[in-house]
Amino acid sequence: MSPPWYSAYANANAATLLSVLYHLTKDERYKRLAQEAAAYLSLPLDAGGSEYDISGFKYPAEYVYPSPSLPNIRVLDRELISVLALYNAARFLGDGEMLRIAYQQMASLAMALEYYRQRNGNLYFA
Repeated sequence: MSPPWYSAYANANAATLLSVLYHLTKDERYKRLAQEAAAYLSLPLDAGGSEYDISGFKYPAEYVYPSPSLPNIRVLDRELISVLALYNAARFLGDGEMLRIAYQQMASLAMALEYYRQRNGNLYFA
């Protein structure tokens, strides 16, 4: 994905679409593009990607552009969807490394869910 929009959500869903196209057509161009789109999710923020770290846990940032706070991160619903889309792409492509990254980010998000819990017990997604 090219500027001005940087998004784990957009890249992960593009990777899923491209991986399905690869699965259906066996056209290697779709596989390569899916892997390129997915690579953004495991590239650290300071290297131009969307992955950020909190206490050793890895997360995919939804909004990666200059805004308060820098970067504008912690959008739970889009982070969850991004990781599920990355998982789907990994499964369609048979990509073990991509699957490992999806599992790592899933585990990180699962560990952070309590931070999103409201007093009434509901989760706050934005």
